Amino acid sequence: MLVIPEVDSWGLSRQTSGIAKVIFNQNAYQTFEGFMPELQNEPAPYQRPDVLATIVVSEDSRSYLRHAFPGHPVFRVRYSIDPAVFRFQETKRRQIAYMPRKAAADAKQVLEILRCRGSLKDVSVVEIDGKSESETAAILRESLIFLSFATEEGWSLPPMEAMACGCITIGYDGRGGREYFTAEHGFPINRDDIVHFAATLERILTEHAQDPAPLVRMAHAASNFILSTYTPANEQLDILRAWEQITELLP
Repeated sequence: MLVIPEVDSWGLSRQTSGIAKVIFNQNAYQTFEGFMPELQNEPAPYQRPDVLATIVVSEDSRSYLRHAFPGHPVFRVRYSIDPAVFRFQETKRRQIAYMPRKAAADAKQVLEILRCRGSLKDVSVVEIDGKSESETAAILRESLIFLSFATEEGWSLPPMEAMACGCITIGYDGRGGREYFTAEHGFPINRDDIVHFAATLERILTEHAQDPAPLVRMAHAASNFILSTYTPANEQLDILRAWEQITELLP
């Protein structure tokens, strides 16, 4: 059985006709990336009889594919993070962390609005770029706030890692992350709503300076949720269950 990625599925499914296949779709929003006009009269990879099923990493992606390709078997695997690396830390610097490669123009606007309003005078801002996993985790553990600029992703991993480390997380859920990035565990912002993003960040900085306890409780609850739900054991269980059911589909 051949496992192929979603971005190469259009070409590979044609080249491997007759071989049983499973698509590993990590980002449903890239499902049609390999589509070309000359393929419009052919079935999509997910409609070919030798493509038995698809594995996804979020409920959002599962809903996307079930709507696009009714009847095609889709199995969801929960991602996990290493709890020994991404772990809760209550002691924080008055520091904001973000990843500049994600919606860089939005990040620039949000931060510059706060600078112009004088709201970052006692706050350090750290870009997480080109860092190892351990370096990223160290920055997140010491950061008070993480800004998420994720857009159209199968699963938004950075906000998940930030929450696990106890960051107050503000920003975009990337669609794939909406199942955990909720108002209960953070401050989700609608994509492109720059003013609301900036106003929320400024408000959280002010509230934390005045009375940090409620925000610390929220951050701790978010960390507990992430670390108890998206565990290595649950990921392993999901993988085994998915493949047990997929192998039953073999002709």
